[in-house]
Amino acid sequence: PRSTFLHFGHMANTIYDDDVSFGKAAPSLAALKYIKGEPVDFAASKATLVFFWAKFAEGDYGVICDISKLKAKYTADLQVVGISIDPAEEHVTKFIGKLGTAMPEVNVTKLEADFPLAFDGDKTVRPAYQKVAGLSAINASAVFVVDQKGNIVWREQFGQKQPIYSGQLEAQLNHIFKGEPLTFKNGKKPVQDEEEEEMAIGDDDLF
Repeated sequence: PRSTFLHFGHMANTIYDDDVSFGKAAPSLAALKYIKGEPVDFAASKATLVFFWAKFAEGDYGVICDISKLKAKYTADLQVVGISIDPAEEHVTKFIGKLGTAMPEVNVTKLEADFPLAFDGDKTVRPAYQKVAGLSAINASAVFVVDQKGNIVWREQFGQKQPIYSGQLEAQLNHIFKGEPLTFKNGKKPVQDEEEEEMAIGDDDLF
C-alpha cells in the first residue's frame, strides 16, 4: 500500500503511473481573471504548470517561491499560471502586496511569485481540474503539468513538508523539454486505492 503523511492540512499522495488525468485535455483557463501578469496559452510553451495556491495557506509560501525559481531556471521552455483558491479576489491583491518581503515565520527570506496570478472567480476552473483527475478536492500547492498540445502529462501535490525538490516534477519537466517520454516509477494504483482520492485536505475544502 502507498504511504501518506499529513502536514499542515495537506495529504501527500503518491501519483501512480496510471493516473486518470494523464493524456486528457487540460480544462480551459479562459474563465480566469488575471490579477498579475498576462493570460497563458498552452501552445506558447513546451510545458505549462497549472499551480493552485492560496493566500491563507502561508505554510506553503515556500512552494510558491520554489515554483518561481523553477520558472526562472527554465524560462525559455516553461510557463506558469498560479490560480488562487482563496474565497475572494481581494485576498489575491493582498498577497501580491506581500511580494518582495521577508516572512521569517514561514522560513521565507523573500516572497516571490514571478509568474501570472489569477483568480477563479466563477469557481469553474478548479472543479474542472478536480473532475478530470477524478479527485474529491484540489487544494493549495497542487500542480498539473500540461504539454504544448494542451494535455495533462503529470501532476503532483506539494506543501510545507513536501517541497518541490522532493518530488518528480523537475525530472519530468526535463524529459518534456528534451522531447523524451516521461518516466513512471510508482507503479499502478493498488486495488485498495481505486476509490476517489484527494490531492489535499484542509480548511480550504470549505471554500
